[in-house]
Amino acid sequence: MWNSIEKISSLDTFFRWTILFFGTAAIFNSNIFFREASLFLSAVLIVLGNRKSQLQKEKNSPRKLTQHQRSILSDSIKKIGISEISVTGLMGDSESHQFAEDLSGFLEELGFSIPENSFSLAQFTKPVFGIEAWAHPDDCETLLKPLMFEFYRAGIHCNAIRNPEVKNGNIQIIVGTKD
Repeated sequence: MWNSIEKISSLDTFFRWTILFFGTAAIFNSNIFFREASLFLSAVLIVLGNRKSQLQKEKNSPRKLTQHQRSILSDSIKKIGISEISVTGLMGDSESHQFAEDLSGFLEELGFSIPENSFSLAQFTKPVFGIEAWAHPDDCETLLKPLMFEFYRAGIHCNAIRNPEVKNGNIQIIVGTKD
């Protein structure tokens, strides 16, 4: 619920008006409920402000695999049975390029067969946001679905795309612009 700056800003405005209402009611009614509600909502505003600051910091910092994400993925992703993985970043987007290199290097460390020159930069006709994992339609249940689950467990949002041009047993990961 508190995962976007826009939602937090809306909640912030709502709570400020509610505190104003409860504070005014507490002055005129001398009712403890209104005072306690104002104090509680003030504490919620502090939490919202902290979360908003955290989200702004994340938005402005480049993506990088954390140690926690690496440990989750390294334990489970090898068991899926992927033959080859290629990673593509967006041409002209240095943040996408940096994260794609980080992900490619990590997968290579895990022992995945990364085809020579598989790391590349590309331009796409439609904008690519976030991360996409492409697989042949026949591999969606056996490769793509388990990969999406492991990315989800590691806190990495990834869109699954069926693409008949990807060879059976292979996965192509596209690192788009930051969401």
